[in-house]
Amino acid sequence: MSASSWHLRRRSFAGRGVALWVGVAILAGVRIHGPDHPRPWCLLAAGILLFAAGFETTTNLIGNGLAALLANPHQADLLRQQPALAAGAVEELLRYDAPVQTNGRTVLESTRIADVELEPGQVVLTLLGAANRDPDQFTHPDSLDITRTGSRPLSFGAGIHFCLGAPLARLELQIALGRFLERFGEYEVVAAEHVPNFQLRGLAALVVKPGLAL
Repeated sequence: MSASSWHLRRRSFAGRGVALWVGVAILAGVRIHGPDHPRPWCLLAAGILLFAAGFETTTNLIGNGLAALLANPHQADLLRQQPALAAGAVEELLRYDAPVQTNGRTVLESTRIADVELEPGQVVLTLLGAANRDPDQFTHPDSLDITRTGSRPLSFGAGIHFCLGAPLARLELQIALGRFLERFGEYEVVAAEHVPNFQLRGLAALVVKPGLAL
């Protein structure tokens, strides 16, 4: 390949890459106005956010959900016997052990929350995992109950910051758990180890002892 043809191919690939990042940025809510806005790092940051969010958090969601069912075999048996409970089970597992435990928000205007004055520019740390165990919102919050109704976990955030990939993540968890329960009978946890991370909660290892195939 000549140097000139390689250069043309490289420019063509770069052009497609820029178009991809612009598309990703638009999906992420970054406003595109004029040739010099947003800055390249905005596009890159938006792309990295969506790329990473679609892998680690979903992986943690599936691992946490499976571990929770393993620790509550009566709930696993119920889901196996009544697959129609799958959608509700996904919401309960999201609440019970969310893959994202904390998040941050920047204050845009002066406000008061629980007698605390907040000024523009300050950063507020939200504890999503704690909110999902709020006894004022959930009956027996520390218990896993896949028949729970009216559950509105904050695991995917809320408002304009609601997770863009929430529908896909829910579907992936529903399929993964359904296939696992369909494939295996009795099983138990041999060992489970969580990644030491304050914000992202997920398993470093989950060793299970499967039963006979159904």
